[in-house]
Amino acid sequence: MSQGDLAKMIDVHATHISRYERNLTSPTIDVAKKIADALEVSTDSLIYGSDEQIVNNKLNDEELLQLFNKVQQLGDEDITSVKAMLKAFVFQKDLQKQLA
Repeated sequence: MSQGDLAKMIDVHATHISRYERNLTSPTIDVAKKIADALEVSTDSLIYGSDEQIVNNKLNDEELLQLFNKVQQLGDEDITSVKAMLKAFVFQKDLQKQLA
């Protein structure tokens, strides 16, 4: 979709869309809602990105990210086991910090 097409759909000038894309200005809440509706996405995903993008932005360790992606492909029982191991490890580290 071109900037002009989107601009027509939400009733703004195409230069506004260009400014939004270049982070020169931000749309109002009403305009952001119109953009999200026109693109058929939620305002959350428009503002923050998809869940995957959010995770990728928060998880800086590439190897850990790849492991988590592989874990998601496991069965429910295996995923539960991985979560239990992680919880136990984090609990142990928290306990060590408290005792130090």
